[in-house]
Amino acid sequence: MRVLVLDSPSKLGKILVGMNKALGDIPLTVKLRTGVKEGKHTAHKLMPRLSAEWGIGAATVRFFTQPSGKN
Repeated sequence: MRVLVLDSPSKLGKILVGMNKALGDIPLTVKLRTGVKEGKHTAHKLMPRLSAEWGIGAATVRFFTQPSGKN
């Protein structure tokens, strides 16, 4: 599920907007993996949207060298 959400920005956006509404004044923070698809990292494509579109307060990106998350 985790990897699939990174591959579906609209689904991720809906989840984050819903969580943000539920939290009210509490800032929502997220931790993403770099996301690897076809040997290329993908999370950087989502970064501009996190705050601008989905209202995220802060984000952390975890780096993994393999799609499975095993270094």
